Amino acid sequence: MKKELMIFILVFGIIKTSLSQDDVVSFPNPTHTSSFDSEPIQSKPSVKWEFEMPFENCSNPIVIGDILLVNSFDSDTKKGFQFALNKKNGEQFWKNDIGERLSTPSIGQNIAVYGTKSHLTIALDINNGSEKWRISDLNGQTCVAPAIVNNQIFFGTHGKEWCVADLITGTLIKKDTINNGICCFPSWNESFVYYTDWDGKLHKQNISNMEDSIVYQTNTSSHVAPTIVDNIGIMTNDNGLLIAINIYTGKQLWNFNPDGKLWRSPSIKNGICIVVTDKSHIYGIEIENGVKRWELKKEGTIYTSASIAGDFAFVSSGDNKLYALNIENGKVLWQVEFESTSGQPFIENRTIYVSSGNKVYALK
Repeated sequence: MKKELMIFILVFGIIKTSLSQDDVVSFPNPTHTSSFDSEPIQSKPSVKWEFEMPFENCSNPIVIGDILLVNSFDSDTKKGFQFALNKKNGEQFWKNDIGERLSTPSIGQNIAVYGTKSHLTIALDINNGSEKWRISDLNGQTCVAPAIVNNQIFFGTHGKEWCVADLITGTLIKKDTINNGICCFPSWNESFVYYTDWDGKLHKQNISNMEDSIVYQTNTSSHVAPTIVDNIGIMTNDNGLLIAINIYTGKQLWNFNPDGKLWRSPSIKNGICIVVTDKSHIYGIEIENGVKRWELKKEGTIYTSASIAGDFAFVSSGDNKLYALNIENGKVLWQVEFESTSGQPFIENRTIYVSSGNKVYALK
């Protein structure tokens, strides 16, 4: 018993001392460019470790400090487990069962904040998995993680609500009713938080004074917040149109109509916007003018964004493969095959963390 207790103390001591209270991690990053601060992985990686979870419905993994967080949910039994793993070897730090299907979280001040498929937003302590707080006075699903800015969380609900709450306590600071539901992970820069609603309106909320305004409106609904580079925001609507606007004036700069729907954020690096459609079309679009630089067609359906490290994009395809592509020309460098379709990779220190089926992998 004493030996087991000592192991527990040592493990959680490592977790606590490896993190700064100021660390904030979201997936994708605040501007949605999905560009990771890692050297590129130019040669085909091998499996460093894998961890088997109880169910196949898994979230995208997210890494902070030595911890990897990932969720697993069973639609039939409604059981859901949250895992914290050691990113170095895949060993389990802790497991919790909230009984909800949770999103990939956003993390700040050692608190992981999750959207849910019910009328809740939930926060867990990443050191031990204990619940910190929950916001239950909501009219609809929250689905995706909130934005974390200045120790405040920003999120919307399917019930036509836009909310701001305190990160530490979960206390609601502001809850506004808008004309339609919200189901997007917000993007943000130093001045504004951006989100879209089911009317196709792009909102921006001033971080300083909380004023909300409409920047732009598409001709149909939208479920994706814009990807932001300088003063350009690139967003999608539910008809599959890719739209570039000035995020301050709302002026439309160009649009591009791909083959298929765009269910996730565009990814951007080196002036190239990479979008993936549900028909497994992958495009490289020049953000300056909306001209197609290259395209690639794969089998199956893709519902994830590309992840970027260096000058390479890493795309999970519907053919159960993870592809590494050259951003400039779309050429395939290498591919790794899984038993099931994988999610969007999280990349750190030349390691790719990705979930597929009921497993999460570290590829090195």
